[in-house]
Amino acid sequence: MEYILKRIRKLNIIEGLILSFICGWVFTSLVCKSADNISNLEFVTTISISKLASYMIAFIVASFALYILEQSALRLLMFLSVFLYSALCCYNSASIEWGSRYNNYDGKVYFTAIMCLLSVLAFIYVRDDIFFIVSKLNIGRKSFIAISVSAGILLFAFISLLGIYRYYSFSNSTFDFGIFTQMYEHMAKYFTPITTLERNYSLSHFAVHFSPVYYIALPVYYLFRHPVNVDLIEALMLALPVFPIILLSKHFNFSRKLTLGIILLYIVYPVTSCGAEYDMHENCFLIFMILMTLYAIESNRHLMFAIFMFLTMSVKEDAPIYILTIGLFMLLSNKAKIRGIIMLITGGSYFIIVTAIMEAHGLGIMDNRFKNLYYDADGSLLQIVRTLITNPVYVISQFINESPNSSTKISFMICVFLPLILILISCGRKFSRYVLLVPLVLINLIPTYPYMHNICYQYGFGPMALLFYIVILNINDLKEIDYRKTKSQISIGIICGILLFSSHVFPYLTKYYNKYEADKASYHQMESVLNSIPEDASVSASGFLTPHLSSHTTVYDQSHTELDVIRDTDYLAIDLRSKPEQDKFKSLLDTDKYVLVKKIDKKIAIYKKK
Repeated sequence: MEYILKRIRKLNIIEGLILSFICGWVFTSLVCKSADNISNLEFVTTISISKLASYMIAFIVASFALYILEQSALRLLMFLSVFLYSALCCYNSASIEWGSRYNNYDGKVYFTAIMCLLSVLAFIYVRDDIFFIVSKLNIGRKSFIAISVSAGILLFAFISLLGIYRYYSFSNSTFDFGIFTQMYEHMAKYFTPITTLERNYSLSHFAVHFSPVYYIALPVYYLFRHPVNVDLIEALMLALPVFPIILLSKHFNFSRKLTLGIILLYIVYPVTSCGAEYDMHENCFLIFMILMTLYAIESNRHLMFAIFMFLTMSVKEDAPIYILTIGLFMLLSNKAKIRGIIMLITGGSYFIIVTAIMEAHGLGIMDNRFKNLYYDADGSLLQIVRTLITNPVYVISQFINESPNSSTKISFMICVFLPLILILISCGRKFSRYVLLVPLVLINLIPTYPYMHNICYQYGFGPMALLFYIVILNINDLKEIDYRKTKSQISIGIICGILLFSSHVFPYLTKYYNKYEADKASYHQMESVLNSIPEDASVSASGFLTPHLSSHTTVYDQSHTELDVIRDTDYLAIDLRSKPEQDKFKSLLDTDKYVLVKKIDKKIAIYKKK
């Protein structure tokens, strides 16, 4: 008793009471499951006042008792409880229809930002206690390697599972999955990237997007030729950037703990894995290729620089913009002027040559996604350039020009910048680094094409690589000046990243897992029915069935075919889960050329040509 009285006399009673009240309130909310009822006002009436009061009193007393025994323990408990509660709230916010309920389609992002603020305030209060604990951890070389590899494997596993459950629950469609599963299967057979799905006629994918980089992953596809392996390739390419992050960190002599902090920030950064939500796309190669190019420049490795510069440009016809941006940065920052000039000349030349080839032999580059910069109906790349040069104020106005019924650019910028903003703005007067934001502005913020400013699509991968390069450069500058500030900025970024991950990424995995488990038997039957179609037969199919028909040389997506076009295919595969999908086959079935051969009620029907 005397010991306890001595402890109480040394305590800050006001701090203890406030922290105990916060812990009591948060734990009461957790026990009562208020995080599950974010938009349910009626929930308030289901909890009795006496029950609520008893919980509060019990948790406050227990928390204050802990404070008497160890002050830092309660401070840490306060932060952990607030952070856990915030994460649960963010996770549950994904199930709310924010647009219809609150007339705000970006409500989830704004709600998550508020929860980030609360968690960051709680962290700031206890950061010295957390840093003291971390300082006592001894991370040796083997432990560092094990943790780094495990982090990459966890990211790979998460994105892989997301793709696997989407595939087996028939949730991915022709775009952007069926075209690539068919393309890779054709590459495995004939070594050419031909698909019939992308434009509903036999066409090289390179006529749409010039992406020789796909051949780099072809050996991985050969390991087991299955559509799921295409998503595993994307998962691998999004996990591999852990390696250049380690290399860059080692080059700048970062401590192992600091490097692990950057790796964790990359893992939980919402753009990293949320961009895989809509399956495979060549942009997934960009992060690794760009970061390896930057490492080669920093470490003065000539051959590596040449290889990864060309690999970066081989990702897509617009990928030279990253090489041009890096080259301009190298010139302005006086880091590597010769390489900067090489990159500007090479990137510009590559872009001009590929653009000419695609205009002559392909479908041209997709500059129509920048049609808000056209000044007449017959828009072109030259019109875009002229608008950028002659009317920059108009271009700036496009930052707030939105497409109807799409996520806003403000929402996109919150997701992109919130975890990184403190580090990004710490570069002081080194304005040359802001040049690295040019692709983000040109690709994500100026166009009104809605998918380009949505983190659930692949268009953020390239700009994200440059953002992390700025992060590494700024940390390198700051770590010698104020190491405590550096640790705080990374920690705050990780906290915001985890909460954004909780609201924007993790719910997708649980969504598709639950969808698959709820109707697993039916999905297996649908798979079996599709497998009964002979591989040498041509098929017209619904969009959500085409990824499961990748082994067929000729498959058409009826969802993207004019309704009066009758495809003379051997089979029809109709998705009965959607009436609009069934209606798209009406003109074909009315010809009386097809007979029903297999059907699962309300799931799928297979017709064969008579």
